[in-house]
Amino acid sequence: MSNSEMRQLRAHINKYYAWIDEVKSNAPPTLLEILDAILSHDTDSPLYKKLNDLQLAARTKLFLDRNNISDLPALADKVSAMHRSYNEVYDKIKKVERRAKTFDKHIEYCGNLKKYRGANAEYNKLLAAAKVAEKETGFFAKGKADKAHVAAQDFYEIHHTKITLYRAAEKYLKDVLQKRFDPKQIATQMKTWKQEHSKKESERRDLYAECHYLEADIKDAETIKKFAAQLMFPDEPKQQTHERSKVWIQGR
Repeated sequence: MSNSEMRQLRAHINKYYAWIDEVKSNAPPTLLEILDAILSHDTDSPLYKKLNDLQLAARTKLFLDRNNISDLPALADKVSAMHRSYNEVYDKIKKVERRAKTFDKHIEYCGNLKKYRGANAEYNKLLAAAKVAEKETGFFAKGKADKAHVAAQDFYEIHHTKITLYRAAEKYLKDVLQKRFDPKQIATQMKTWKQEHSKKESERRDLYAECHYLEADIKDAETIKKFAAQLMFPDEPKQQTHERSKVWIQGR
């Protein structure tokens, strides 16, 4: 489920939440009447349409039985519960995703530290050689020192991106690990963070699965709301009843 789908689901649940007051402030039909309306709302429809209506009624009945819903006020309570459940799941998803992104960053910097260690070590070696050359004396000492500095500078110009990435990774990991930072143990630390990242991804998949269940429940609740509106306002054209239904769910 994408972030866009998550936002759409949240919007649907928030809209349905406003239906509660309308249900409790009117004389709602019974659930049996609603199921009957699903089966008989278009008696002149072709056979395939009647079969679809039968399947819709069966799925709606299963939803009601699964959630122990016996009347529309109980359905309103279910919608309230879905509203709370979504907010809880959404908050958990955001926390899991933030933690997963943190592990992504940890792992990225570990990779850079390993990948560009050689370039940084060679540059440090050339710098050290240049400093040693500066301390030498003799007729050719200055020329030798200049040559060593040029070698270090040339290497840096060619490999400056690698060196910069290594040093950024080193600084980042030192800040994260503090006294536990050990370049020799970075592969082990990277493996640990990958395992933690995998756990967070698994948690996120489970939470998204909960959202899919909520999405299915919302669709079933929408079916009931649609036919309840037709029964509560039978004299209104279907389009007007649909608009009224939209007002119900957009009230909050």
